[in-house]
Amino acid sequence: MIDLTELAAVNIMLESIGETKVASLAGTLPTDVSMAQTILSEIDAEFQHHGWSFNTRRDVTISPSGRSYLPYSGTIGDQVTPVPLKVIPSQRSQKWGLRRETTGTPKKWYLYDVVNDTDTIGKDVKVDLVVGLAFAELPFPAKIYVARSAARHFAERVLGEPSKALRTDESNTFANFQKHEAETMDYRMTDSYGVYRATGRPSPYDNYSS
Repeated sequence: MIDLTELAAVNIMLESIGETKVASLAGTLPTDVSMAQTILSEIDAEFQHHGWSFNTRRDVTISPSGRSYLPYSGTIGDQVTPVPLKVIPSQRSQKWGLRRETTGTPKKWYLYDVVNDTDTIGKDVKVDLVVGLAFAELPFPAKIYVARSAARHFAERVLGEPSKALRTDESNTFANFQKHEAETMDYRMTDSYGVYRATGRPSPYDNYSS
């Protein structure tokens, strides 16, 4: 089975600057390894925030219970999982923000009504919900793209100069991810990927009332 662990991704990054691979990410880590792990998390979070087929939950109904809390399946410490990254409203008049409780365990996320400046929604709301997944939960094409992109960012920060080879690797793996995303969502071959991203999935402009 083809897979890519977080450890393997970090080792790809270390290889990009000529460093030796590590056998574990546990315990106290060397500076380069710790930096690589941090950059991997940054690139992963930025990538997932866009919202893809694997981390977008369609037509999620959020019901008020005091505040309109977002659904979650588990917890790690006081953090709920999966972490909500953004919500896409179903109507033009709705503009939702995300807020997290500052007290209690777990610290749950809830909808905030940006238009009316309130966290009291008072009714069921249907949204598309983009969530943050653990690296291990991503499909392989997403993992390898995040690893190659993180390797490019890591190497250019450490070495202080752009790398054509790493940028090519990053570009190629993103193209492969786009192909995977297109096949997953099954849009027509005559559609361009950019057009599909704009029109082929539920949009804030779908079914809008004025």
